[in-house]
Amino acid sequence: MIKVPAKLILSGEHSVVYGAPALALPIKRFMQIEIENHTANKFFFDFVDFNCTTEFDFTYLTKIQWDIQKRYQDFLNHKCTITNVITTPQQLALYAVGFFIKELDICLNNKGLRIIIRSDIPVGRGLGSSAALITGLLNALLSFFSLSISDTKRFLLLKQVEDIQHGNSSGLDLHVVSSDKMLLFTQDKIVTRSLPNITFSLVDTGMPASTTGECVAAAKRYFKNTKLMEWGLLAEFSAVTLELDNALQQNDLKNAQYCIRENHKLLRTIGVVPEKAASFISELEKLGLAAKICGAGAISGDNAGVVLILGNVNINDIIEKYKYTPISSFLL
Repeated sequence: MIKVPAKLILSGEHSVVYGAPALALPIKRFMQIEIENHTANKFFFDFVDFNCTTEFDFTYLTKIQWDIQKRYQDFLNHKCTITNVITTPQQLALYAVGFFIKELDICLNNKGLRIIIRSDIPVGRGLGSSAALITGLLNALLSFFSLSISDTKRFLLLKQVEDIQHGNSSGLDLHVVSSDKMLLFTQDKIVTRSLPNITFSLVDTGMPASTTGECVAAAKRYFKNTKLMEWGLLAEFSAVTLELDNALQQNDLKNAQYCIRENHKLLRTIGVVPEKAASFISELEKLGLAAKICGAGAISGDNAGVVLILGNVNINDIIEKYKYTPISSFLL
């Protein structure tokens, strides 16, 4: 069995796509993938958590891959939105398996595959469920067929699939779900970080009405004139992320909270924090806490995925008031 963790972005959502640094860590929610032998020339997918199974031959799997690639080309040509390319986690899994088999030049020799997918990563909450799924599928195929590839090729294959899902991937999620450390992700390098001795908590506000791809597309206009890291909104995101990294390495809660609050303001500026989530965060700030969304957020509806909170104050009454759900025991 292959297990891949979820991820949590502490700082750098959206801006990382344009070259700004990001700070993120894997968390204790997992995608689990098993591959077994199956009936000749047949692929059997068992999506356990969705109570969904499907079976077909490789010809049909190839057709699914071709159809999705055609829709992605339509997206690139501005003929459709990214949400039209892949609409369900099941489609993503089917596409990824077909793509990896082709790119790895796997010879099935009439072999059929049974692929079992289990996950306790909430879908659409900004926790990297897509990255964990495609990473788990690639790792499982490599293990099942006793194949070895370079880290460079591995990342390239994963990013090609994640681009199909989100439109334009920074690659951050793929690196984080493949790690067991907190990472500072920059254009030049990826640096591991020790986990700080600071109290974190997570609250699930619910699945956003908009997808990651839609949010990335909507936020793009805020960064289009910030080509240089030295000025503009991109520079503000960068400065906050680097200062947060510094504060966490020094276990400086006060400064870390300041950075989280500033990050929240920036995310509001680019329009990815719904009013209900912003109201929730405002109430937390009045108690001396700091909070922000983690992930793409939302450009419509009330839900914003997961909110990160720094500080140690009982907020059960506020969580209940907003009908949100706390996420416990998430640090690796």
